Order: sequence, then structure tokens, then C-alpha cells
Amino acid sequence: MLIDFHTHLFPPEILKYREHYCERDPWFNALYANPQVGLANAEDLIAEMETSGVDVSVTFSFGWTDTGLIEETNSYVIDAMRRYPGRIYGMAVLQPTIGVKAVHELERCAEAGMIGLGELMPHGQGYRLSDIPLLTPIMEVTAATVYLYRQNIFPIVANLVGADRILFASDYGLLRQRRIIDHIAQSGLNEDALKKVLGENAQSLLGL
Repeated sequence: MLIDFHTHLFPPEILKYREHYCERDPWFNALYANPQVGLANAEDLIAEMETSGVDVSVTFSFGWTDTGLIEETNSYVIDAMRRYPGRIYGMAVLQPTIGVKAVHELERCAEAGMIGLGELMPHGQGYRLSDIPLLTPIMEVTAATVYLYRQNIFPIVANLVGADRILFASDYGLLRQRRIIDHIAQSGLNEDALKKVLGENAQSLLGL
């Protein structure tokens, strides 16, 4: 089983009116103002999974500053989970600076079946990862892309901490799933480690 543990989804309205949402959120504008940068809805993700041979994707939306947009996009991911059970697993996105309301939103998402908390965005949401009292109630998350690391990072980390602690995470729709699969497959990991990274580790975490 091939499992991608880091993808992004947006409601069709945001794809259609990208410029409007760029005006509403400075960090979204910084990342997505260029129309060539990929935005994907649930159907786009499922089509990408079929093309790339991915069985399951873990997904979340974006770390908006606007809490209304956070709730709206979390709800869209919940809807995608329900429409594609067993294929899409959602994680919540929060605005930690709103305090107890962020905890309530996380509880709402958990009750709807989300499996955890997606990526944190301190640079866009106005806080620091070192602010432990702020983040303690809602911790924790990881992420990586081909832009950050050379291919040999995979065998290096596997040797340091074990291949059973690495997850395949594409960051789709910014990057294509097949590109990252090939990037990992050509990294020098042995066959057993490759199976763990591309699916077995995530299967264990998700209880699949």
C-alpha cells in the first residue's frame, strides 16, 4: 500500500477566486499568488492518486490567519473524507493565537473523524514555535519536500533513527505525487526500507 502523508486540499471556491483569497491572507498570497502554483480540490487529489498509484492520502488545507477560513477549509476536508472513505484521511489546521477557540476547533475536527493536526504555519499566523505555552494544547507535526533535502537524506536518516520513522509526504498540490515517489525510490534506500517509507509506516500509524 502506497500512502502519501502530506497533501493539501482547497474548496473549489478558493481555486476559482484565488486572487480574492490572496487579498484576504498575506501568507496565502506569498505562496499562491502565481497562478502556475498548484491548488487542488478533492477530485484533483483523487485523480492524482490514480495517476501516481497512491492508495491513501493524508490531507489538510492551509494555515490561514482568518479563523473563518480555517473552519471553512477544515469542513471541506471533512467532507472530502466522507466522500472518499478509505482514500482520504484529514488533519485539522488551526490558528493557535486564538487560544481556547483553537482547541475547540481541534475537538470539532476530531469528532468529525480527522486523525490529527496538520502543519503549523508560525511565519504566516504570527507566533513562534518556541512559544510552548501557546502550542502545548495542540501539538505536533512534521513536513519535508525535494526543495529542502538532497536524495541521500533518506538513507542518512534511516541509518540514524531507522526507516520505520520516515513517512512519504509529497506536499501535493504544490508538488506531484509521482515526482516525490520517484525521488524517494532513487535515494539509495534498500527495498525493505523503501516499503516502510512509502506505505508500511503510515499503515501502522493509521491502523490500516
